Amino acid sequence: MSFDSRKKGLYKSTIFFAISLLIVSGAPAQAIDDERLWLPKKHKSYYPKLIKAARSAEKLDRCVSVLEGTIHVERSKPDHPIFRVLCRQPNGLSYTELVDGQTFVPMTSRNYTPMERMQMQESEFSAFCRQHVADKLGLMEGLIWLTEGNPRAETLDENEAIFFYDFNAKSEFGEPLFYRATCTIRSFDDYQIKIASRRN
Repeated sequence: MSFDSRKKGLYKSTIFFAISLLIVSGAPAQAIDDERLWLPKKHKSYYPKLIKAARSAEKLDRCVSVLEGTIHVERSKPDHPIFRVLCRQPNGLSYTELVDGQTFVPMTSRNYTPMERMQMQESEFSAFCRQHVADKLGLMEGLIWLTEGNPRAETLDENEAIFFYDFNAKSEFGEPLFYRATCTIRSFDDYQIKIASRRN
């Protein structure tokens, strides 16, 4: 075999090896399409964080590609956004990955302790309890809420959270009445509300 023949054979082997590596390693991941990421006008300032959250989700083995991303309005706070990233899984089905807008840690695919899950749901539990307390009070005469907004839990552990809601009302004779509603909640399907008199 001539030198030129050996040289051609070596060249073909090198090309074949390079192509094989490309096939094994796979094509590079596609960049996230910015048009798939959107925010309501009042939350536009969070856009750089949304991009970072989408990239964090895309790094997960479960998230093959990002289909859409936006803010989770109900779970977010003014200084702590939570983002929803719609991902395509390896099986072709989609799922929603929540991403913390401060730490950029994916929340859905992580295994949380019971205590961490309770802490994450505290604000939702508080709003849920307040609404159900209000439903119980109905059109109570002279109702005045003393507890503003959705308060933090008075006690919270891995099993339950307890919230207090203070309010005043009037009797049928116009006398002032002072109450406290206590909501003990373990899940949205397991909760109790008790209303009792309180000292002014």
